[in-house]
Amino acid sequence: MSHWWRAEDTSIDHPKLLKLSDAMFRAWYTLNCVASANDGVLPSTEDVAVRLRMKPAKVAEWITKLVAAGLYDNDNGVFRPHNWGKRQYKTDKSDPTNAERQQRYRDRHRNERNTVTHNGSNGVTVKRPEAEQITDTEQSRADAAPPPIDEDLKKRAFALATSLAVLFKARDWAVPPGDRSVHWLQQGYAQGTVFRSVENVLKRGKPISSWEYFDGAIRDEHAKPTSVPVGAASDKVVDLSAINWDSAVKLWKMSSSIWPRGVGGEPGTYSCKCPANVIADNLIDPATGRHVSAPLVFVPQGTEEMAAWCQDSQVKGRKPPTVFEFEEDGIVKAGSFMPSLVPAGYDPTRQCFSDQSENAA
Repeated sequence: MSHWWRAEDTSIDHPKLLKLSDAMFRAWYTLNCVASANDGVLPSTEDVAVRLRMKPAKVAEWITKLVAAGLYDNDNGVFRPHNWGKRQYKTDKSDPTNAERQQRYRDRHRNERNTVTHNGSNGVTVKRPEAEQITDTEQSRADAAPPPIDEDLKKRAFALATSLAVLFKARDWAVPPGDRSVHWLQQGYAQGTVFRSVENVLKRGKPISSWEYFDGAIRDEHAKPTSVPVGAASDKVVDLSAINWDSAVKLWKMSSSIWPRGVGGEPGTYSCKCPANVIADNLIDPATGRHVSAPLVFVPQGTEEMAAWCQDSQVKGRKPPTVFEFEEDGIVKAGSFMPSLVPAGYDPTRQCFSDQSENAA
């Protein structure tokens, strides 16, 4: 006999679920259905595999990843969804009248919501019923409300939205209506992660009409591990923190040098894992891999200076600045390396370009 298992509507904002790939999210949902049919715990891996018509090794891989993500608990070899007992109502099974009571509650709630009262001065208003207190065990709320939008977040979101709009305009495509930059930043996604994800999707050559379309790509990019596999058929990974990047870049600058294998692409390529600040310190443009004659200036993401560079790129029909993330002195930074703090012709006091510069462009 089938029955319901409960999930909160706010689970779409839960950090643990947001970090899952689309495939692992489906795995989590599927295993929850199996656990619900087995009194809140998973049967043996072999039994789950038979039920899902899968190989036991794949089921074991799912369970291992979900335990690591904190979505499943390992109780001496018995696996159960995290906080399953708190989120599910035992009365749903033990009380034969529960289904009928729930239907009466839904009918009553719908009728109250649709009730209309007439007000002589304000016209027709909808009567909103107060929330009914449910007497069964209350479901715990693990998801916190979204953080308030502070001024720093607004600036970073504005700069990110400007950069993303340039990606569309450079292709002569219409920019999707609305804005989702604040939402993505509130979920903990770095600006560089969002930018790369949107850019990669647009490279497919298909115009997008909604910002929500990029949610999956951004979530997958955010969940990527920082280690780089050594060879396609190897299970070993390279500890990138142990690499002397400065020496690697200096050797690479020599005409006879070859970029080390197994640590990502060389400077200027998308797969490069070397910190951008190390590349820039060696007078190399991290975005292109080309040598520069003068030191580059770091322009932080979310600043008015970065917005000026994005505007300058849009006016001149160029690609927006490439955003890098790196750690320096224990602080994670995000931004671009540019020839100067602001583009030529930009007036920081007026926060705009001079008339002469605009006419020349």
